[in-house]
Amino acid sequence: IDPGSGQGVVSITEINIQDFQTAAGDLVQKMLLHPDFAKYSSANKAQLHLSNFTNDTGKSFNMDFLLADVRSQLLRSGKFKISRIYGRSGTDTYAKELAELNQLQTGIASKLPSYVLSGEIRELRAFAGRTTQSSFQFNLIATDLEGNSIFEDSKTITKQGKKSTIGF
Repeated sequence: IDPGSGQGVVSITEINIQDFQTAAGDLVQKMLLHPDFAKYSSANKAQLHLSNFTNDTGKSFNMDFLLADVRSQLLRSGKFKISRIYGRSGTDTYAKELAELNQLQTGIASKLPSYVLSGEIRELRAFAGRTTQSSFQFNLIATDLEGNSIFEDSKTITKQGKKSTIGF
């Protein structure tokens, strides 16, 4: 089953692969149209560092599902070179420290990223009788190295359904 076909299993209380794809697609398209990013091209790429993406929901899942979609769409646009430092906080401060360390070791100044991209997923759940509604808000934030917010947007996916009356 193609996850984008709408034929997959959908859970009201969980994030599905379709949700990741929808959120990543919508947010990346908005980001690419933003004036600060529209000026880049394959001949003039921005260096983008992927920072922390936080799961602030009640469910445990691998954030790489979202990151893979965001990363691949940004790379396909041809406007970005993307860096990602695993196992560290990946903040703009850490990117600066890494560039300074590289310059001390090699004598060559590293190019700092133009932007740092971070994000989070939040969850809000409501109940009314046997009806459950879950809303998942996907936030994407791009900052410059001074910490100024350049782009912020969110995509909310809401699901609603009835609880089963049979229990074991």
